[in-house]
Amino acid sequence: MASKPPDPAQRRAAMQHAGRALALDPSSTEAAELVGRIMLEPPRDTPPEVEAELDIIDNVNFRQQARIAYIAFLSYLVFVPLMLWVGISDLRYVTAIGVTSLLNAVLAYGLSRQRVAKSRVLLYGIVASNVLLIAILGRMFTPFVVAPGLATATVIAFAMHRQFGKLWVLSAALTLGALSSWIGEVMGILNRTVSTVEGALVLSSPAGTVRIPNLEIAHAVYTLVLVFTVGLLVRTLAKTQRDARRAAHLHAWHLRQLVPTPSPTTG
Repeated sequence: MASKPPDPAQRRAAMQHAGRALALDPSSTEAAELVGRIMLEPPRDTPPEVEAELDIIDNVNFRQQARIAYIAFLSYLVFVPLMLWVGISDLRYVTAIGVTSLLNAVLAYGLSRQRVAKSRVLLYGIVASNVLLIAILGRMFTPFVVAPGLATATVIAFAMHRQFGKLWVLSAALTLGALSSWIGEVMGILNRTVSTVEGALVLSSPAGTVRIPNLEIAHAVYTLVLVFTVGLLVRTLAKTQRDARRAAHLHAWHLRQLVPTPSPTTG
């Protein structure tokens, strides 16, 4: 029957005893091997102290990305005058975009200021506010132009952090936001925004009559901001993970230097 692996307290005691033995007899091969094995072989179960340190790293990364999100949502306000420029004349839609963007920025700022526990109100609030923002954009510019890309970028940002809950719930909520206008159109509740005329695809907005090339330029700016923001989020996460891996490898390297390499015995 396999023996039960030692718990963290037993490992700590074993390391202390082996360290004392090695201090008393630095030439002891057995003590050196025991110290090396205990120090370099990680335990099967993660100690609570390590979990706490990982939570700190996750929290730092979360706050960094919340600050990026705060700036990104503020940048959405730049699109409010752009919407008027491209031909959006229904001020209800323009106001709704401005209010939801500002609300998202406030919620993101609040999350970036929390050092330990994350408020469920802020977490669920920013998810709901993003779903609403995507739903409004899906109605303004049809469900298949702006909304899907924004929903994808948003779920990437949320999925990086377990504080937001289950991935399938986030995906379902954001997908519902992106396709809510289409669902309403299929059910006959809303007027169609996508149709065909003599085989040509026609996209129409209930918020006004868009102008070309204004819409093309605005959409190009939107694409640039979206791609850059997602790239910045992912790069920030990658840097944080690399810093954590570097620290872990440095600690392991230091430990290897502390353990003397046993000299080969000659017959």
